[in-house]
Amino acid sequence: MKHYEQLKREQKIRNGETTSLSGNYGVNMTTSMYHVGNTRVDYSTTCGSKSCVTDFSGFTQDGFWDVTGINNDRMGPGGELKGGNQYPYIPFSWTISYPNPYKKK
Repeated sequence: MKHYEQLKREQKIRNGETTSLSGNYGVNMTTSMYHVGNTRVDYSTTCGSKSCVTDFSGFTQDGFWDVTGINNDRMGPGGELKGGNQYPYIPFSWTISYPNPYKKK
């Protein structure tokens, strides 16, 4: 994913500036495509003595569906207007590798 918010997150991970080696966060895709709000990105980092690898999964647990109330943005029964169609996104994954920012110098 080449969205500027995602690239900023990747740089923080490469620099060791995150509070956790795994988790998830939102990337606001509204400015780059027809999308409403943030989409979810999951990540997990594994480090060896010299390098780290971070696996990402984008568009997880996300899609385009009707919102029927506050905090009710979800797919499935109760989340769709009558006659509404659900369009779950297809998650995709990618990996980055980089020198270990946590190694002792």
